[in-house]
Amino acid sequence: SQFILFVDRYWDLTNLSRFVQPVHNIFLLILAETGLIGTVLLLNILMLPILKTWKTLDIRVQLAWLVILITGLFDHYWWSLQAGQLTLFLTLGLTLARMER
Repeated sequence: SQFILFVDRYWDLTNLSRFVQPVHNIFLLILAETGLIGTVLLLNILMLPILKTWKTLDIRVQLAWLVILITGLFDHYWWSLQAGQLTLFLTLGLTLARMER
C-alpha cells in the first residue's frame, strides 16, 4: 500500500496529472505492492485450495470465483474495498470448507 504515497517522487519525470489511482487490476496491484515473491506466494495460497476443490464446489461458488477473477482483471474492487474483501473471503471460506483434512 505504498504506491500512492511514493508516486510524488516520480512526477517530475512524467507529464501526467496529479490525480493518481492504483492500477485497476487485482493481480498487477498485488504485484506492485508486494513484489514478485509476495505475489507468487499469495497466489499459491489462494489458488491451491481453489484448484483442489474445484470439482466438488457448488456451482454458485464456482460462478463467484469466475466473477471475481474476470472482474479482477478490470477493477481492484475485490482487493481494496470492504464489501469486496468480505465477498472475496466469504468465497474463500466456502472453498476451504470443501477441502479434505
